[in-house]
Amino acid sequence: MSPLQIAGAAALLLIGSMVPSHAAEQPTDQWKEVALTFADLVHIGFRIVAVTDAIHEPTKTPGREVNERTFILQKSDDVYKCGEVHAVDYKTGDSTAVLYCSQLVQPYIRK
Repeated sequence: MSPLQIAGAAALLLIGSMVPSHAAEQPTDQWKEVALTFADLVHIGFRIVAVTDAIHEPTKTPGREVNERTFILQKSDDVYKCGEVHAVDYKTGDSTAVLYCSQLVQPYIRK
């Protein structure tokens, strides 16, 4: 082993000893669900600043369509996202919806 290889191996050992044996948990989320509704937020002065719309046709359930629309609302430095997820089964005519709102917060570990 050359002196350069020895120095490189020693540096790797030194760096490895500086890293804790257990890595700190990393944040897993930056949105917290809230009890407020989309209408509540608009009534207290939040404005829609962006909208996304996506339609998915699940391959495992032919004849079914999922439409997801997300609204981003802002007032000053407070930001919320409200979503509507609608699923329709064209074969049976059944449909379901999920509505939610979440507030942008500092990243945290969801428990």
